[in-house]
Amino acid sequence: MGKKGQYYLIAAIIIAIVMIGLNYTYTYARGSSDTLDVSDLTQEIHYETKQLIENRNSVGIGRAEIAQNIKENITDYYLSRFVNADLIIVYGNESGAYIIDKTGVNNVVPSSGKVMANILGGVREVDVKQQSLYVLFGTEQEGEKNIAVR
Repeated sequence: MGKKGQYYLIAAIIIAIVMIGLNYTYTYARGSSDTLDVSDLTQEIHYETKQLIENRNSVGIGRAEIAQNIKENITDYYLSRFVNADLIIVYGNESGAYIIDKTGVNNVVPSSGKVMANILGGVREVDVKQQSLYVLFGTEQEGEKNIAVR
């Protein structure tokens, strides 16, 4: 009669081992590869910046202060995460735009509705319309430059 308890104990141990094994299998995660998806990251930065602008506009903050907030909360954060990257955010309209990059916030007057942005040693021309937000994000890996604009 005393052997029934041993079978239940062995069955419980086997079930526990199987459950631990399944849990380990499902929680296993591989690390990301060394390549960076510039397009997806640019889209993420654009979304975050747009949310910041809408939030600040809803409480009545001016454009100059919004540009400074973008520098402090978006540009500085992403450039600290990706040290080999370059990030430029162009925010404004035809009457005045801000170029926000790692050096700071520069107020510029667009020429014919266009602003020139220097990224990874090259110059990109950005059309500034009535109210614009452009994110230029680029990386250079193994001599190859990847730049995405959103």
